[in-house]
Amino acid sequence: MKRLQAFKFQIEPNGEQIRAMRQYAGNARKIWNLALNRQQELHTAGEKFTNSFGMNNWLPAWKQEFSYLCDAL
Repeated sequence: MKRLQAFKFQIEPNGEQIRAMRQYAGNARKIWNLALNRQQELHTAGEKFTNSFGMNNWLPAWKQEFSYLCDAL
């Protein structure tokens, strides 16, 4: 008979780690929204959607426009 075993873990980050996680999540959300907006603009203009490789080319311009994205870990 097989015995199943599970482990439960809980992280307890300190204040600096919480701040870093929130900053990372906020930056990810900002980039997602920027990419979604750009894709919607392309769709409205009747152009093809851009793949992930094309979206990677947008990141340097966004980092210049929004300097806080450069502070990401």
